[in-house]
Amino acid sequence: MAKRVLYTDEQKRRMVNQAQQMRQKGMSQNKVAQQLGITTKSLAKWLHKYGSPKPAEETKVEAQSLPRRTPAERGRIRYSPEEKRMMKAHAVELRNRGVSQQGVADTLGISVQTVRALLKDTRIPAKTAAKTAGPQTAAKTPTRAKDPLIQLASARDRLQEIDKELETLHSERAGLQEKAKRLHKMIGEELAR
Repeated sequence: MAKRVLYTDEQKRRMVNQAQQMRQKGMSQNKVAQQLGITTKSLAKWLHKYGSPKPAEETKVEAQSLPRRTPAERGRIRYSPEEKRMMKAHAVELRNRGVSQQGVADTLGISVQTVRALLKDTRIPAKTAAKTAGPQTAAKTPTRAKDPLIQLASARDRLQEIDKELETLHSERAGLQEKAKRLHKMIGEELAR
């Protein structure tokens, strides 16, 4: 069993400063403790006791001192019923394709919590859509809504995908035409010799 070492408060503060510098460089707390020759539990205690307050704690204190604000003042967005239907259609379509909730949120520019709320009353389980069911079952899930706005949003998304594919094909075609011209030129030069 290892011999227990007692550190003075000054030694602990120096180690905490070193640990904070190492953590800012991206080292894990376990690696830092290992480098300093102490246990992770001791390091955690010392960081709590001697370290500077964490940014989250600072903002928490600042937030408590601020006056309460309304949702509009906080920048909270209120969506119209049509916007909600459109977002729901996009979310359902993306989830049917196997995109994660985070992926849907990033694509639509909304929070994951909003995605969950949008998918709450659909037949797609919010947490496990196409991942657990597999691609065949996910495609069979009856989520096509009869709402014309949702159908329009799906059609618009598909049209955008087709446009991207068409652009790719056009650029590939241009590249092949350029390559064919170079080959014809090389063949002409070879025949001229």
